[in-house]
Amino acid sequence: MGAEYIYRRCAETEWIRGKRKNDFLLVARLALFQSISSFCPLFYIAFWLGDWKRLQQSLATLLVTRQFVQNFTEIGIPLIYGELRLMQYAFIRNLEAKRKVSHWRAHQAANNFEEENPSEEERQAALSEYGRPLDDYLEMFIQLGYVLLFSPAFPLAPLCAFLNNLLEARVDAFKLCALHRRPWPTDDVGGWDGVIKIMLIASVWVNLGLILLRCLTIG
Repeated sequence: MGAEYIYRRCAETEWIRGKRKNDFLLVARLALFQSISSFCPLFYIAFWLGDWKRLQQSLATLLVTRQFVQNFTEIGIPLIYGELRLMQYAFIRNLEAKRKVSHWRAHQAANNFEEENPSEEERQAALSEYGRPLDDYLEMFIQLGYVLLFSPAFPLAPLCAFLNNLLEARVDAFKLCALHRRPWPTDDVGGWDGVIKIMLIASVWVNLGLILLRCLTIG
């Protein structure tokens, strides 16, 4: 993502000592950017237009369609990438076989290879690296924002998020076990702890504003 590269470069050029502070600064900027792009349209509908029904429809659409598309891309793209890598290995191995043996045995060696299954080492090498945990954290952070900030407008938001998390757990397990190489472990979630605390505080005031606005509209 282009925004992640820009924020990472900014964090590196600011010469903040300590990896934890750099990580928190990067996470805070990414969370702020994603919050503006994800929540500002909903704030506009709720507090400027005052269209409660449209706000409910927008939340339902975001919680259902967006999560479905994200889960599909998390599985589909790495799966296609892995198959392409296996095809590349098969093609390279076929060329090497043709170089090493004579012409009359090359065709037989190629046929024998096509009937064999790739080795476990080749399958592991064909898997893509799990190098973007920020995407998973951002996805969960935005979903948490939908639930915490706008539940008064759409009470079914927690239920939609719960059902999505049940599916997300299976999707992530399949992705980590079958589609990616083993990720590097970490001690904690990094700077996301502080960002989530800020979200919790903001959700209290936003919920109060939504409830007050709804009461004034009904009255």
